[in-house]
Amino acid sequence: MITDNSEYTGRFHCMFRYYTSMSLGPIRLPRLPPFNYEPLPARCIRVLELQPGERTDPFQGRFTIISIGGGDKYDALSYMWGDASPVDHIVVDGAAIPVAWNLARALEYLRDQQGSEVRRIWIDAVCINQQDEKERGHQVAMMRSVYNKADCVRIWINGPDLEEESEAVAALKSFELRTEGLNWGLGDDIQFWEPVGPIFKNKYWERLWM
Repeated sequence: MITDNSEYTGRFHCMFRYYTSMSLGPIRLPRLPPFNYEPLPARCIRVLELQPGERTDPFQGRFTIISIGGGDKYDALSYMWGDASPVDHIVVDGAAIPVAWNLARALEYLRDQQGSEVRRIWIDAVCINQQDEKERGHQVAMMRSVYNKADCVRIWINGPDLEEESEAVAALKSFELRTEGLNWGLGDDIQFWEPVGPIFKNKYWERLWM
């Protein structure tokens, strides 16, 4: 977790970028047309190539279309949509794709972590044309394959309050799954793990898709 991605700070950055782009704030950015999705070939998905940038930079990206049965490498994001009202956008080919608050915060974190590299990632809210019911139906039917084929499924849990300096948080960060023993290396001291309890009480775990 990063220290400046708290609920308040994350939302501040999202709202700042959104409202200035709508010409309601002190910085006037050009209005962008909505992104025009091209139809997808059968058994294909769009993968977002998230470009590097600083925290206050607009999100920039481009799409590549890949076959779900091919060997292309990509990550996938698993998260909760939450309030779907747009607070930000991703600029793709000079056009805007609206982004809701929880996803905008996830994108902030992902971009912070990628450094100068381009991150290839599948995100349902932006890689699927949400206005096209037929495409949406086809893509949802492939979701199991999309997550299964991903090199890494990155989970975004909406900012639980943790004791960052606790031994439990350090143990969780360094955890490696082991097959020996029934506890798989987690130990059986319930009180030791109490500081990370907010993670596992999050409503994310009630999702149908992980």
